[in-house]
Formats: sequence, structure tokens, C-alpha cells
Amino acid sequence: MKDQQFLRYALLIVVLFSGCATGAPSTTGEMSPGSSGERIGGQAGLVVTAINQNDHAKLVSYYSLQAQELREKAKHWDMIAEAYEKQHADPSGKMSSAERAAPCRAIAQNYRNAAEGAEALAAIHRARVPQSVVQ
Repeated sequence: MKDQQFLRYALLIVVLFSGCATGAPSTTGEMSPGSSGERIGGQAGLVVTAINQNDHAKLVSYYSLQAQELREKAKHWDMIAEAYEKQHADPSGKMSSAERAAPCRAIAQNYRNAAEGAEALAAIHRARVPQSVVQ
């Protein structure tokens, strides 16, 4: 029961977060890599399809990929923060370099937190993959 509540909460966060970070899901019915031919409406459609098919292996793959993409986004925001920190203070004197970098660091941390959530979801589904499917 507790696992299901965590799973629902984490799934909601990852789907919403990835939708905000990457734009709205596609409505063109594009094919997803490794989707076995089913038509889906973006990332949210892949998750729903995999859940409906009780396809834990596909969910492991999806959440692992999400975690990787989220970590890359965190690195990007860390680089932006570093650029702000290397610059001289704001000419107006209102903000230091560290103060200007702080929002970027916060965004990077949010992406790292979301990546940890995606990895946790992958681990939950990895444990539910039938042994005959485990690679």
C-alpha cells in the first residue's frame, strides 16, 4: 500500500516535471523507441501504455532514461551557475555573483532530486520484472 502511494506520487511528479521541462507531450502519435509499434502521445502516453500492459521492463527503461536526462539538465544548470559565479558582481551592486547563481543552483538541485525519484521508480519496477524477462 505504501509502495503504491509512493509510486503514484513519484509517477505524478516525474510526468509533470518532464512535461514542464521538455514541453507539452506530442499529440502527433509519434512512435517511441522500443515501443513495439504502439502509437503513443508523447512520454506520458508511454508510461500509461506500459502501466496498462503491466510492462515493468519498459517502465524500468523509461524511468532510467528519465533519470539520465534529468541529470544532464542538472549539469547544464550547474554550468550556468558557474558562469555567473565567475563573472564580476552585478554592476548595480544589488547582487553578488553567488546571489545571481543561486537560482540556477536551485534548479539544478531540483533536477537532481527528480532524477533520484526516477531512479527510485526504476528500482521499484526492476524488482517487479518477472525473472524470465530479467536481462
